[in-house]
Amino acid sequence: MRCFLILVAVLLASATAHAAEALSTPKERTSYAIGVNLIGNLKQQEVDVDLELVVKGMRDALAGGKLLMSDEELRKYISFYQHDVRRKTAKSRGEAAQENKKAGVEFLSANKKEKGVVALPSGLQYRVLKEGTGKRPADADSVTFHYRTASITGTEYESSYRIGEPARRRVGDGVLPGLSEALKLMPAGSKWQLFLPPQLAYGNKGNGKVGPNETIVFEIELLAVN
Repeated sequence: MRCFLILVAVLLASATAHAAEALSTPKERTSYAIGVNLIGNLKQQEVDVDLELVVKGMRDALAGGKLLMSDEELRKYISFYQHDVRRKTAKSRGEAAQENKKAGVEFLSANKKEKGVVALPSGLQYRVLKEGTGKRPADADSVTFHYRTASITGTEYESSYRIGEPARRRVGDGVLPGLSEALKLMPAGSKWQLFLPPQLAYGNKGNGKVGPNETIVFEIELLAVN
C-alpha cells in the first residue's frame, strides 16, 4: 500500500506536463506500456519499493551520469531483490499447491458419485458424452483429436475448437498420463469428459495457466487413429 501511495504522489506531481496529452506516437505508446508493465510486475511480485527512487534510478541511468551506488552495490541489492522475489514466489506456489490439492480431492470425491462418471484405480475419472465405434488406439499409435481443458470451476485454459485445428499426438509419450490412459479406452469417434488429478496431469509444477497440484477437466473428441 505504501509504495502505491508514493506512486500516486509521483503521478500527481508530473500530471501537469501530460494531463492534456494523448498518446499519439508509437514512442509515446511504447513508453506508456513499459510503465504499466513495470508497475504490473512490481505489484504482482509484492515488492516493497520507494517509487520515487525507482523513477530517479531510471532517470540517472538514462542520463548516463554518476549514480548514487557503485556497480558492486547495485549487484548486491539486485541480488537481494531477486532472492526476495524467488522466496515469495516459492511460498505463494507452495500455498497454492496445498489449496489446489485439497480442492481437487474434494471435487473428485464428490464427482465420482455423479451420474455417468466412471472412476478408475489410477485416479482417472471420465464420463462418456458420445460413444464411437472405431478403433481403440495403442501406445504406438498417433491420434487426431479435438480437446478443451478447464479448471474444476469451469475456467477454460485451452481449446483446439477455439484454435480451429485438432491436435495430433502419439498416445504413448506425446500426451498427459491421464489422457494417454483414457485414449486407449476410447473407440475412435468418441467424445469423453475426463477429470484428471494432478498426478495424471501437470503435477506439482503446473503448466502455464494450470496451477501446481491442480485437478483439470479435459474434454476430448477422438477424431481418428492414425
